[in-house]
Amino acid sequence: MGLVQQARRLTGPQQERLLAHVATTRTPARDTVLVLLSYKCGLRAIEMGAVRWRMVWTVEGAVADELVLENTATKGGKAGRRIALVPALQAALATLAAIDRPRDGDAFVARFRKDSRDRHVRADTVRELFRGWYQALGFAGCSSHSGRRSFGTTLARSVHLVGGSIVDVQQVLGHAHLATTLRYVDGDRERQHALVQLL
Repeated sequence: MGLVQQARRLTGPQQERLLAHVATTRTPARDTVLVLLSYKCGLRAIEMGAVRWRMVWTVEGAVADELVLENTATKGGKAGRRIALVPALQAALATLAAIDRPRDGDAFVARFRKDSRDRHVRADTVRELFRGWYQALGFAGCSSHSGRRSFGTTLARSVHLVGGSIVDVQQVLGHAHLATTLRYVDGDRERQHALVQLL
């Protein structure tokens, strides 16, 4: 049985190119939020389309410090999770809220039509959007999962800096099994060589 090809990860500069590209679309505020939900929260396509404003707002209606992903928004309706929001994503959400003016916290963050405030965006719609962006940039081998893989690998390589473990990465990604998390993390020959030299 052959190996399943995984989505290609993007480097930091490539992520910046992607953000610069979506800033030129017809809906730059929404598209920027989607890219950041992928690369800075590690959300799946189905989860990006299911985020509601109440999941990113405080009770006062300001952008919160974390995303509270409810069970209803996760793959298969499994256990939800909490993911810290980086300042760039907080700012992007504030910009989108000012443009979209959601009526209440039940409205979906990612809308694709003016009348779709209460309609869940299908995962296929999100996947197609990312596919078009990657094609426009010439990023072969990328998919809507590229952000999730980039996020997972970055967390796994940095978790020791905060005294955490790979289990923390597993929980942030929402994986039921640690083996799934390990498949997300790419090895690096230079790092492996440097690691052995420590012996």
